Amino acid sequence: MSDFLNAIAAQFGFDSFEALSTYMVTQIGWNLLQAALVILVGWLAIRFIIPRLIRWLERIDFPDATVRGVIALIVRWLIVLWTAYYVMLAIGVQATAIVGVITGSALAIGLAMQGTLSNVAAGVMLLILRPISVGEYITGGGHSGTVVTLGIFYTTIDTLEKYRV
Repeated sequence: MSDFLNAIAAQFGFDSFEALSTYMVTQIGWNLLQAALVILVGWLAIRFIIPRLIRWLERIDFPDATVRGVIALIVRWLIVLWTAYYVMLAIGVQATAIVGVITGSALAIGLAMQGTLSNVAAGVMLLILRPISVGEYITGGGHSGTVVTLGIFYTTIDTLEKYRV
């Protein structure tokens, strides 16, 4: 059995199987250490950048609290995605494989959620063009009331009958 293992090690350019296994353990340990460091940096970035970003947006008197929240959420998810990407690179996943999975997933999700994505696009347009704002009285969709929250996915209003729609 040891001759077989030494032959495998020779295929990879090592003198013995012990040398190959030592190299592999060292390499795996180094990759896990890199992944842990990337996770730590991502966690610290979320922990310190997001609150400072929100305070900065408030200090420059950014126009709408809803848009501030959406910007903070987008930055948070960008940091999470960056962290996940570099963790996968650290543990040895090829970048082309990651791009292929992301592309295929985006296509499948996009086709499955066509109706929902059109609603998200409408929500983004509401946030960008701001035809309505929080605190404004509106009528739409068979309901009338004051806008409580305005988001990408839905808008919440309080009606005169004390219902939240």
